Amino acid sequence: MSNNLVLNFLRFPPNVDSFTDYESKIHNEIENQFNDTRSLLLVIMKSLDVEDKKRFFNIKKFLDKLISEFNSLKTRIFSFETIEGKLSFNHEVVLILDFLIFERLLDFNSTLRNIESIVLHTLDKDYIQAQSFQLHKSLQKLENLIKFRKVAHQLTPSDQLFLQFSEDFSAQLSYLESVGVIHQFDELSKPSLLGRKAYYDKLSQLFISTCNSLQKQNRLSIPFLEFVDVFQKRYPNVEFAVEDLDKIASKLSKTGIISVVTNTDQSKKIIIGEDIALQQEILKLAKGKGYITQEELISSLGKSISEIQLTIKKLEDAGLAIEDDDYASGKRIYFPGLETEIKS
Repeated sequence: MSNNLVLNFLRFPPNVDSFTDYESKIHNEIENQFNDTRSLLLVIMKSLDVEDKKRFFNIKKFLDKLISEFNSLKTRIFSFETIEGKLSFNHEVVLILDFLIFERLLDFNSTLRNIESIVLHTLDKDYIQAQSFQLHKSLQKLENLIKFRKVAHQLTPSDQLFLQFSEDFSAQLSYLESVGVIHQFDELSKPSLLGRKAYYDKLSQLFISTCNSLQKQNRLSIPFLEFVDVFQKRYPNVEFAVEDLDKIASKLSKTGIISVVTNTDQSKKIIIGEDIALQQEILKLAKGKGYITQEELISSLGKSISEIQLTIKKLEDAGLAIEDDDYASGKRIYFPGLETEIKS
């Protein structure tokens, strides 16, 4: 089962009747990835000196521990009440976590193959040391995913589980949103359910999506109250207060993404900055796989490193970009909530 097949399967979640069959298939694929990864580690270790072999032995030991922990899930009984055969929130969380575990193993395995091809020709100790550190970080994130997978398997659905899931795996959920796998986090939930921080983060994402839309229309200056009207029409089901949009406008203004001008009559105007156009270019590049790396941005955009880093930093400060540097292959940058603008 390829990465794309898993993505397509999750785009059309199974009902409860097919859930067990799905679990069996994905668990077999995860088990195959674990075994392939273990074999690759053993092959690589044969080409290393004593010091580096010890580093990779510790990685293999960590991997064996995770294999054992994941295998223990196969013996657990998953049973939750459902309505008309539909999946519960716990079913959906388990599906998502299974995919994330599988997807991270694919990345880990691919990175090991690159390492294998390199160590056959050269033994760059600095490279080996850096790669072993990154591999260990990736396994730590994989361990967290498996631990939460066990928790989600046992607990009944609750707001607390939703909040923990959203907070602990925000970058991964952003990735799944951007490639269209999940949609339950696309629209703004009530502040009482998400909490104020998550409420403002999500509202900021929708705010920038509205700015992107206006920039496409070449409307680079708009009175604040008119902006509120546009926002409301774009997201009719979103609950928000005008003063909250005002706070977000001020916050984004401080990061330099937009400017807010106060007129003599105390009314406000939003000025959409040039960074919005660069953001759109970045998002288009990220669309295919749901994330982008800094190296890919530099090679594709023809912009300076400092200009790209500044734009990403502004998006991070505004809560609109999330970096995940725990993959074996290196850092990824996700853009939560902005994917709706790159589908047109």
